[in-house]
Amino acid sequence: MAILLIRLNKLRQDRRGQDATEYALIAGMTASMVVAVVPPMMSIALHLVELLQQVAQVVLRAASVE
Repeated sequence: MAILLIRLNKLRQDRRGQDATEYALIAGMTASMVVAVVPPMMSIALHLVELLQQVAQVVLRAASVE
């Protein structure tokens, strides 16, 4: 029993691999943020492009009337 407690204590104090785990968590959070943020931003960007196209058409029509 004492050997098991000693081994568990050593395992608990072992910090090898902690950096890899932290980097994996950061990568996972970054990927989640990208998945959550990019689609709405693409929708906004497409809407802005459509608006710019409409403005350009109005300007071209006004320029051709004069």
